[in-house]
Amino acid sequence: MKTLNMMRLRRKLIRKLLFGMVLLFSVIGIFQIRDVSVSKQASNTATKDLKIRHVTDFFVEQIPNGRSNSRNISHKIKFPFKKYNISESYLIQRLERYSNACRGREFQFGKETKFSMKHHFRKSFSHHILYCSIEKAGSTFWRRMLQMLDSTNLKTPYDIAPLHVNEKSVPFVEEGLYHALASFKTNFVFVIARNPFTRLLSGYLDKIYTANPYYWNSIGRSIRPNPQRGRAACYSDITFQEIVDYVINAEGYFKKVRDPHFMAMHDMCKPCQIPYDFIGKMETFDKDFSFLMKTWNVSNFEGTDMKSMAVDDTFLDVATSLQDRKNSITPCISMHEAYLRSWKHMQIKGLISDHEIYPFDETKSQSIKPVDLIKVMKSAHLKSNQGELKIQKVKYFREIYRTVHLKSLNLLVQALRPDFEIFDYDPFPETIFNSTSPRLQHTDIFLVFNKTKSTGN
Repeated sequence: MKTLNMMRLRRKLIRKLLFGMVLLFSVIGIFQIRDVSVSKQASNTATKDLKIRHVTDFFVEQIPNGRSNSRNISHKIKFPFKKYNISESYLIQRLERYSNACRGREFQFGKETKFSMKHHFRKSFSHHILYCSIEKAGSTFWRRMLQMLDSTNLKTPYDIAPLHVNEKSVPFVEEGLYHALASFKTNFVFVIARNPFTRLLSGYLDKIYTANPYYWNSIGRSIRPNPQRGRAACYSDITFQEIVDYVINAEGYFKKVRDPHFMAMHDMCKPCQIPYDFIGKMETFDKDFSFLMKTWNVSNFEGTDMKSMAVDDTFLDVATSLQDRKNSITPCISMHEAYLRSWKHMQIKGLISDHEIYPFDETKSQSIKPVDLIKVMKSAHLKSNQGELKIQKVKYFREIYRTVHLKSLNLLVQALRPDFEIFDYDPFPETIFNSTSPRLQHTDIFLVFNKTKSTGN
């Protein structure tokens, strides 16, 4: 009887192994059957006998004997676009680096499971687009963009209020392996990345430093598992050093719960496994945006001042969000402090000069309306010198990272190394890893009460 049970168990294990191999080869097969476009210089090259050995070989033309030839890369790269060729040199170089970084990582799947990964994708049905949404890498804008493309009455992405972005955003929920493979083959699939250092800081400023009790509670419990008293019980005083350590620990332990705003980019969007048609960067937004609009045959934005609209949208988001969270903020901090933090946030982002002081006193802050805050923020922005704002933004970036221990910074690079390598970012920028600069305290940057101008306006 025992022998019979062992035989049954072996047969069951063999069936599971064979099934797993079938699924694996099915995933790899998409790279061999997907239609590709070749640059004009290489359009007449015979490709029927080409052998693709790795996922990343998909981007490099293979010569018939199976060896890759990466010389004269502008003529040799093969792109997965179905209808379009790439001639932009910066995109050619980007895809070459991405291809090289992914080589050998095809079977490194990370911690994010397929069941949660699929919820990172958003879809445009009218334009056949799939977008992998990376939080704090322009995801709000691009989710709006897809909604606008599917709409008949929206002229710009900013016609959708910040608080309503996710209400009609269409998630891509695949119905099985083959449905997913077909979707990746028949849609334009893209992702937008961001420098891991600036993305992490943006997440801290937006979700922790700016008054946001939901994230204070959800992330704070992971950072400080022991019960706290007083202000610390709200987790409203979490430092940037603590967030850096949170990311290091969350990426290092498989069972740690991670928030998408602080999760590794490669783990969310699987760039070494999924055949992306385009990988963009926030740092080259203008060029990438123009390329995508041309590729999608969208001409709505000719002559539109997108930067000014983005600034106005940021102020609208700040004002309405604080008003919306007021009842959950006040048990932890005063609304005056909440507004001061948001004002400081805008200064760190390089939207308002340090010379422009928050104009309301503590009494007025208790009853301020969103429209009033938007008005004074826009006024302060217009008074600020744009050249000085750029310098100010870099200064804050450098100084905030000086509040983090060098040991933690090195561990952070180690935890996010695939992001730096796959998306081609410098893991050791001098602005952060300048050992001659003294470390700073959290309060040196983020203390707000001594900057108040009590005018009672």
